[in-house]
Amino acid sequence: MLDIVLDNAGFELYFDLCLADLLLSAKIVTQVRFHPKNCPWFVSDTNPRDFHWMIKVTHESTDPSLSKIGARWQKYVDEGKFTVETDEFWTLSYEFDKMKTAAPALYSKLGESVLVIFKGDLNYRKLVADINRPFTTPFSEAIGSFHPNKLVSLRTMKCDVAAGLQPGQAEQCAKITPKWLITGEFATIQFDQPPAS
Repeated sequence: MLDIVLDNAGFELYFDLCLADLLLSAKIVTQVRFHPKNCPWFVSDTNPRDFHWMIKVTHESTDPSLSKIGARWQKYVDEGKFTVETDEFWTLSYEFDKMKTAAPALYSKLGESVLVIFKGDLNYRKLVADINRPFTTPFSEAIGSFHPNKLVSLRTMKCDVAAGLQPGQAEQCAKITPKWLITGEFATIQFDQPPAS
């Protein structure tokens, strides 16, 4: 089982489905559970209708290659290899560090996975509690006690919050673009795994 906490609909969602397809086709995972928001936090956020619409229009495409991919995705849905689950927690104001007490069933569910992928800047901000720390603060420290499982955060930087950078990285980025934190020109891929018990 792989969990993907979704971000934007449209083109980004299409590539989220491509990633999930690749991992299933390569037999790296046997099921992918997608977590859209039950209603948008931002206008571009994926909701369940967007998910099913993307599969439908891909399947109905006049391009044979796209249609074939869409048919495979619909088969994955029909077979339960792609599942969609919403939880109100994703649209509440809690940072993810509070999930264990505010949404214990969701926290436990994420613990069933081999990996949880968090997409986007909003999910990143909720992972690190939207706190301006020194940029070199370790990512595992910035996410507090939120360690349901191994997790990866994939984020294009669009706000002034960041953690887990190497010494000097922030300064190098600032030399390239003074507003490097908010322009969307830079991104982070960060990994965490629960501490050994």
